Amino acid sequence: IIDYEKNQTLGQNDTGFSCDGTASTFRVMFKEPIEILPTVCYTACATLKGPDSHYGTKGLKKVIHESPTASKTCFVFYSSPGNNNGTSIEDGQIPEIIFYT
Repeated sequence: IIDYEKNQTLGQNDTGFSCDGTASTFRVMFKEPIEILPTVCYTACATLKGPDSHYGTKGLKKVIHESPTASKTCFVFYSSPGNNNGTSIEDGQIPEIIFYT
């Protein structure tokens, strides 16, 4: 689920997978791309049911991607206190974000 700061849902996808305890990832894609805007805070969350799964480590607070055309896209990540099941920027369940500009 991706929400922005006014709690309006932009996209959601329900799916299932089996965790085998390895560091393998499971790709979850939205049916349609979701437009995100600069300088707006969004929340990406995953609700996992079942046994513990491997979780991402060595997370970054800021990621800058430079495209071949020299344009830059910057993602800044924040911990979400309260409803985070013990995850943070450094240790969490969402290891990768796929995007295009």
